[in-house]
Amino acid sequence: MHCPRCQQKVDLHINQCPKCKRKLKPLVLSQQIPLSAQQRQALRSEIITLGIALGFLVCIATILLFALKDVSGLIWPIFGLMLAVVGFYLLSRVRDLLGGIAHVQIDQLLELRYVRTRRKTRLYADFKLIGSQLLTMEDRDIAIEGNYYVVTYSQRNNNVWELAKLRREVA
Repeated sequence: MHCPRCQQKVDLHINQCPKCKRKLKPLVLSQQIPLSAQQRQALRSEIITLGIALGFLVCIATILLFALKDVSGLIWPIFGLMLAVVGFYLLSRVRDLLGGIAHVQIDQLLELRYVRTRRKTRLYADFKLIGSQLLTMEDRDIAIEGNYYVVTYSQRNNNVWELAKLRREVA
């Protein structure tokens, strides 16, 4: 980080600039805050979508079990795996919503990775303390490797809610 007055490089844990002796506000490196209404709504919509997908899979499994008697035995482990994956994602979103907190951490961005799938491209950020997190594509303009950021994220599903560049303020 840099001093806002003289642009001297200052470590995060130091609260006074070594060059100009200006006092800097101490930083809270990690804290927990309640989820905002927008974050709660995003989690609810994900839960509804995953619930519909889970219900659809259960309906298909029921139809295969009772209506079609001579179904291959290989289909059941595949359905079990699909149910487990959707259930796992659904459970993590429900736990985030019921927990009601988001974590705020000051951390250094080490690396940005674009992971391309058939449907879309995802942006992952590797941070020094909190590890790999999923960013939104809107954050790609803000995220620069090596800079420090205030990261608001969900600890259970590695989803970044907000990414803001860290600025030191004068005390």
